[in-house]
Formats: sequence, C-alpha cells, structure tokens
Amino acid sequence: MAYKINRTVTIDGQRKWIHADNEQQYFEKVVQLVGGKTAEPQTKKHPFPEYAQKWFNVYGKPAVATVTALTYQRQIDKYLIPAFSEKNVEDVTTADIQALFNSMGGLRQRNQKQGKDSIGHDYVLCS
Repeated sequence: MAYKINRTVTIDGQRKWIHADNEQQYFEKVVQLVGGKTAEPQTKKHPFPEYAQKWFNVYGKPAVATVTALTYQRQIDKYLIPAFSEKNVEDVTTADIQALFNSMGGLRQRNQKQGKDSIGHDYVLCS
C-alpha cells in the first residue's frame, strides 16, 4: 500500500518516519508518538506601557484633532501607564479598570471645587 504522506519527524531527538493516508491520520500518529500530549500554544504578552503608546501613535493620534491628541497622551501618561505599568494588556481585568475609574472619582470632585473640568482644565464661572 502506498501512503500519500511520507514524512520524517524528530521527537525527543529521535528521527522517525510517519506514513499516513491524509493529514488527519498524520496528525494522530504524531500525537501518539509524543505520548498523546500537545504543548499549550505560546501566546505573546504585550506590556501595557508599550502597547498603550503604540495604540496612541497608530490609532489615536492620527484620528483626532491636535488638542484631543494632547489630552489622550496626557491621560495615558498620567493615569493609565502608572496604573498598569507592571501589567501586560492580556492581564488587565475589568476590576483593574473599575478600580482606576473609582480612584479618579475623587479627582473629578476635587477639580470641580478648584474650578476645573473632569480632566483638570481650568474654566471660569460667569455670573
């Protein structure tokens, strides 16, 4: 019987021939040779500070007015990076984000008492 697939594979330093009729059969034979265990896929982690800056430069800054881009950059530098500097993007949870928002609530009230908007810009009240 002639197999459609004839390939060598090296497992634990030993080279072996695998003969199969199709890719599924080939895969099953490889899995059997490695003892039925498959490795978990390696996922690349993305450090939050690097990712935030890249996002800003690629998506945020080009899509908005200059003043808005400056505000975005200030928010990233002042709040997001300090809050998540030790985390990877994949590890930031909704609880982490909520904790950041909760911590900014006091900032909003403090700014309003000082005559500033929610992000710290001065404003003048007219009577």
